Amino acid sequence: MIGQAKPLRAAELAVLQSAAMTTDTLALMPAPSPWRTVWFSPRLTIRRIVDAVERPSFVLVVALACVSSALGGVQQDETGAISASASTMPVIVGGLQLVFGVLIGPFILAFVGGILGGEADPAELRHAVAWSYVPTVVALVFWIPALIFLPGAAEIAADEYSGTAIVAVLGVIGVLACGVWSIVILIAMVAEVQRFSVIKAIANVALPGVPFLLLSLLT
Repeated sequence: MIGQAKPLRAAELAVLQSAAMTTDTLALMPAPSPWRTVWFSPRLTIRRIVDAVERPSFVLVVALACVSSALGGVQQDETGAISASASTMPVIVGGLQLVFGVLIGPFILAFVGGILGGEADPAELRHAVAWSYVPTVVALVFWIPALIFLPGAAEIAADEYSGTAIVAVLGVIGVLACGVWSIVILIAMVAEVQRFSVIKAIANVALPGVPFLLLSLLT
């Protein structure tokens, strides 16, 4: 009959039902954990986070990163042993700097980014800052051998290779690598939420630190 739609064939109906089931299944599947994806897909990770109806909590990331940052302030005395009195203030300052970065840093990044033409608000930038600390959390694994074996390694002659020296050096390299990768992730995430090029994102991250750098040079 003219104008009457033809009935769907069984095969076509099965295909449509399968497609609908696939879409529903994907919608119900949880998003990949930012702890895992942030390492090599930071832009996709932060986009999923800021677009989510319920954004994942970064409290655990920040808490563990504070511990890792605080360990960076541990000081040693002339014998190579850890000095509690000398370490107290640097440890506290290390933890507070990281908390400051999460609480106040996003407002500064939003202000500087707005001048450069960015679109992100402080809430989005706070997630970018917080989740960029994931490598800092992993640095905890490297801080342990670095702090345990580094005092002993310092007493070993430069031309002598020992297990203690190697473990200590690997620990320090691991800490430094995690720190560098954390900065790389932060720049990539800022570029994504601000809709920036990488060059602008680097400027957005670096410019807020210029006044502190100048202040440190003057003192």
